[in-house]
Amino acid sequence: MRIDFSDPRDPALEGWKVVEEKASKEEPESDSPPESLPGLSETEAVYFPDEVYGSVEAAYTAAVLWSRRYQEKPDWSDTTNISRVDTGPEQGDTHGDFVRVQRQGTLRKKFFSDALFGGKTGARHAARIWRDLIKGQMPEALSFETARQKSAAQQSQFDVPGMTVIKRTDAEGFVHPALQVRWTAPDGQVRRHILSLQKWSPRQGVWKAAKRVVEEYEAGNVDVRRSYLFSALPERWFEEATTTERVQQLFERAVGGATEEAIKILQDRDEALEGVPGLSLAIRKRNGRYVPLLRVTYEDPAGKEKNRSRALGRRSLPSATRELCRALVQEWEETSPEKLPPASEARPSPFSVLRKGLSAEEQASHLTELALPSLRKEMRELISGPPGVSLYFQRLASGRYSPMVEVTWEAPSGDLRRGVSSALEHTLRGALLRACEKTARALASGEVRQKTLFEAPSLFSNLTGADREALGLGSNADESGADVVKPEAISEASLYELISRLYRSVLPPIEAAYHLRVLHGAPGLRFEEVPHQEGGAARLVGRWPQEDFSWATCATSLSELGLERALRDVLRALAQEVSRGTISVREALTQNSPLRVLEVSEERLGRLAGEDLQEMLFDKLYPPLCALQRIEGGPKERREDRFIGSHLSIESGSDAQLALQESY
Repeated sequence: MRIDFSDPRDPALEGWKVVEEKASKEEPESDSPPESLPGLSETEAVYFPDEVYGSVEAAYTAAVLWSRRYQEKPDWSDTTNISRVDTGPEQGDTHGDFVRVQRQGTLRKKFFSDALFGGKTGARHAARIWRDLIKGQMPEALSFETARQKSAAQQSQFDVPGMTVIKRTDAEGFVHPALQVRWTAPDGQVRRHILSLQKWSPRQGVWKAAKRVVEEYEAGNVDVRRSYLFSALPERWFEEATTTERVQQLFERAVGGATEEAIKILQDRDEALEGVPGLSLAIRKRNGRYVPLLRVTYEDPAGKEKNRSRALGRRSLPSATRELCRALVQEWEETSPEKLPPASEARPSPFSVLRKGLSAEEQASHLTELALPSLRKEMRELISGPPGVSLYFQRLASGRYSPMVEVTWEAPSGDLRRGVSSALEHTLRGALLRACEKTARALASGEVRQKTLFEAPSLFSNLTGADREALGLGSNADESGADVVKPEAISEASLYELISRLYRSVLPPIEAAYHLRVLHGAPGLRFEEVPHQEGGAARLVGRWPQEDFSWATCATSLSELGLERALRDVLRALAQEVSRGTISVREALTQNSPLRVLEVSEERLGRLAGEDLQEMLFDKLYPPLCALQRIEGGPKERREDRFIGSHLSIESGSDAQLALQESY
C-alpha cells in the first residue's frame, strides 16, 4: 500500500507499507504497483520509506522482497556488513541488526529493529535487502590492494605508512615528540611500538623502530597483507635479505621525514615556553665532580651582578625553583622597584615579569608557574645527555642493575654502531673514557661516516671549533655535498689526543645527567644505618607528603629482607595510602617522594589499582636504587667519589693513554 503522510508529526515520510493480505498473492500484470502487499496485519505494518531506500522504485522493491521472504528462514551465515545488536534493559534493551556499508569514503548505515520488522527473522531479511539495494547505489568497491594503498597514502606522514611522529604529554604538561609504528598481527590485532624522540635522537629512534618491525616480520608476527607499513616497500625488501639490510632499507625511507616532523614539534613547543629571564639550569664543578644546579642571575641597585643557586638532586626541580622565586620576591620587596636596574636586551631582568598587586606568596607562585616549563625542557635535555652519548640501566646476571654508558655513531654503510661500557665495572669516568676510545678507533679505521662529523648530531659534534682544527677534522666537500677528502691519518699520539678531547667535551653534561638519573634516581628513598646496632645493619626509608601537610615515613630492614623485598614493602605501604586518600597526590607528584618518578596525571594515578601502582613504581625505582646501594656501599662506607672516578683527571692525550692502560 502506498502512503503519503500529511501528519505534521511526520511531514516528510513517504513510502510503502506491508499490511495484512486482502487480494490474490499473484503479482499484478501491469507495471503499476498494487494497492496492498501480503504481509502482517494492519496493527503490525512494516514501513519502507522512500527516503531510506533512495527512490520510490527501490522502496517498492524492498517491500515486495520482504513480503516474499518474511516466512522463510534467512541465511544466518551471511553477515557481510551486518552486525547483531542485543543489549539488556540497563543499556536500553535494544535488539536488531545494524548494517554499515562504506565505499570510497561514502558511508551508509541503518538499524533494523526486531520490534518493527516482525521479529529477528524479519529484521535480518530487511537488513539484507537494504544492504543489497544500497550497494547498487554506491560507488564501485575498490579491490583490496587498491583500497589498502589508498588508506596507506592517507595515513602516511612520510614515506613509511604506519610509522608516524606523534606528540606525547606527560603529567607535568611537557610535550615531546615520539615515534609510533603500527602493524597488524595474524590474529587481526593492531600492535604498536612507541619510542620517545626526547630520550633517543630521531636517527636512533627510527633505527630501533625499524629493527623492531623487522624482528616481528621475521618471527611471523605480522600480517603483511593487512599492515599499511608494508604497502609501500619494494619487492627487494621481501626477497632473501639479511636482517640488517631490511632494517637499513626501512631506516633510509623513514629517517628524513621522522627528523623533520620531530623538529617541527620541538620548535612549536619551544616557542610556547616563556620562562623567567636570568633563571636557568647550569652545571658546576664541585669537589672534582660536575653537579647540576638551578641558578638565577640579576643586578642589584648598585649595578653589581648577583647570583643565587640551588643544587639539584635530592631537592627536586619544582622545590628548587620555588625557593629561588621566593628569594627573588624577597629581594624585590626589600628594594624599591624604581631603584632596580631596568631590563634590557643584553641584560634581561627577572623582576620584569613580576605582576603588580599580588602578595609575596602569590608573586612566588606566579614566577614558579612561569619558570617551570622552560626549566623542565632544559632538565630533560640534560638528562638525555650530550649528542651521541646516553645512559641506561642493564640487568646483570646477579639481578643487580648496572649504569651503562653508550656512545653511538654512524658507519659508512649507514648502520648505527655503538660502544658500551659499564659504570659499575670501570667507574663513570672510566666507562666514558673507554666508550670514547671505541669511537676514536672507529674514526681512525674509517668506520665512521664522514658526513656525521660535520652535520648530523653525534659525539663529534660536541667538539669545539678549536678541537676540530687541532685534530685536523676540517670539512672538505664537493658541490654535491659528498666528502671527497677524509680526515688526515691519525697517528697513535693523535689518537689519544682525540680520545682526550672527546672525553673532556662530554664529561660535564654526562656526569650531571648521571647524578640526576642514578645517584638521585630514587626520590623519597634513602639508606640509613640502624641506630644502636652493630654489624653495619641498614634500613631503607621512604617518605611522602600527607593531606594534613605532614610527612609519613616507612622504614624496612635491608639486612633481613634484602633490597628487593624492602622496596616492595615500602611501596606497598605507599600504594595503600594512595588508595585510602590520605596522601597529598599533587604534592607527591612534584615533591621529593617516590611518586615523582611517574609521568602520570592525578586522574590517572587515582585509577591505578594498588598492585599496578606498586609494579610501576618498582620498575622505575629498583634499577637506580640498586646502583645507589652499590655506590654507597652500606651506611658506614660511602664510595661515591671512588665510584664516579673523580681521581681520574684527563688533560692531554698522554693522560688518556695512561688511564686506559691502567683500566685494562
